[in-house]
Amino acid sequence: MPMTYLEGHRILAEDLFSIYAKQEAWKIADMIFEKLAGNDKKEFKLMKKTTMSGLDQQRMDKYKSELLQHRPVQYVLNEAWFQGKKFLLTKESLSQGPKQMSWWAGSPEK
Repeated sequence: MPMTYLEGHRILAEDLFSIYAKQEAWKIADMIFEKLAGNDKKEFKLMKKTTMSGLDQQRMDKYKSELLQHRPVQYVLNEAWFQGKKFLLTKESLSQGPKQMSWWAGSPEK
């Protein structure tokens, strides 16, 4: 069913209330819709009353499904920001096995 970007944003946030605090759910919805708008807050604000494309509705549904399975938003979007820079994220880039843990702790492997 066609909906505007603003309606999709609201629906996503409300669906996320089931597993996130309201403020966090709204922030995650902001991140998802900024991604749909090309990583641009200003563009999303301009698009709010525009009808969502079928592709963006599919992407929103996919993101929502993953989020409702408790997958971190950084994994869902495959990106994270650190000190003003965007980094590509994959599951592998954040997993810490015994080798990484011992390296970070500064202890030799045993």
